[in-house]
Amino acid sequence: MTTDAIGAATVSIIRNKLTRRVALCLLLGAIVNVAVAWTLAAIPMIDTNTMFHKAKPTSSWRITAQPGWPEATSSNTATARGVDLIMIDGGDQEVIWYKDCAFESEATAHKGSYSHHVNITEFGLPARSMRTWSLYLRSKRDQPQERFGYLSVEPLKKVGLFRDWSVLPLLPIPLGFTINTLFYATILFTSLFGFTVARRYSRARKGLCRACAYDLADLNICPECGLAGPAPTQ
Repeated sequence: MTTDAIGAATVSIIRNKLTRRVALCLLLGAIVNVAVAWTLAAIPMIDTNTMFHKAKPTSSWRITAQPGWPEATSSNTATARGVDLIMIDGGDQEVIWYKDCAFESEATAHKGSYSHHVNITEFGLPARSMRTWSLYLRSKRDQPQERFGYLSVEPLKKVGLFRDWSVLPLLPIPLGFTINTLFYATILFTSLFGFTVARRYSRARKGLCRACAYDLADLNICPECGLAGPAPTQ
C-alpha cells in the first residue's frame, strides 16, 4: 500500500471517528435533555396559589384547538426555575352553579355557561423543551376532561385550585428541544473529547503529526502514518 493510500485511509478513519463522536454526543445530549425535563417535572417547583402573574389578554390556546372550543380570552403564567405553567381561559370566564328552588338536591349550570380552561406545563433548562397539557371544563374541576403528552407517576392529588396528576412530559417543544440538545451535546463533547482535540492542535503547532506525534520536519505527509500535515509556512 502506497503512502498516499495510507494517508487517505488515516484521514477517512479520523473523519469517521469524529462523525461518530458528534453523533454520540447529540444522542447523549437528547437523553440528558429529557432527563433534566423529567427531573424538573418530578420535583414540585410551582406554588400555583401564589405565583400567578396578572392575567393578560390572548387569542391563542397555544395548542391545536378542537372544533367547538370557544375563543381563548386570557392567560396567566406561573414561572419557576425550569418550569412554566400557562393557564389559558376561554368562553364564559366563570360557570355559575345554583340550586333550583324546586329541586334543592340538583345543582345546575347557569343557562349559557360555556367555558374551557387549558393548563400547559413546560419543562427544561436552559430552554423549555418538553410539555404536557390538559383541558378542564369550568364546571368540572375535579379532574381534567382531556390530557395529552404525559406519563403518570403519582396518583390523583390536589394542586392549587385543581386536582391533577404528577406527570412526566412526553411532548417535545421543537425549538427548545433542539437548543437544549445542542447545549448538552456541546458540554459532553468538550468534556469527553476536548482533551483529544486540544492535543491534536498542540501537536500541529509544534510541527508534529496530529495522529501519531511524529516529527514532520516541514514534511507535507507523515512518513509514519501517511496523514497529511499542515502546509509549510512561507
